[in-house]
Amino acid sequence: MGCRVLPPPGPAQAVRVGRDPQNFSFHLAEELGNHYGSSTDSRPTSAEHVIPYPAIVVNELGADRAAHWFVAARRVHLHVVAADQA
Repeated sequence: MGCRVLPPPGPAQAVRVGRDPQNFSFHLAEELGNHYGSSTDSRPTSAEHVIPYPAIVVNELGADRAAHWFVAARRVHLHVVAADQA
C-alpha cells in the first residue's frame, strides 16, 4: 500500500484556520472529509494518527508561521524524494 499525498491547496482550497488555532484539528479533519468524503474508510490509514501533529505545530507557532513551516517541510520532502529517485 503506497502513501497518498494530498496536492498542495490552491487559492480556492486553502485551509481556513480562523482566529482560534485550537480549532485547527477540527478544520484539518473537516478538510480531510471534504477531500476524501465523509466516510473515514476512504481516508489514508495514517490520517487518524497524523491530525494531532499539525495541530501541535499550529498551536505552538501560530497559523501564519506554521503555514511557512509546512511549506518548508513539503519542499524538504520533495527534495528527499527527488534525491532518492536519482
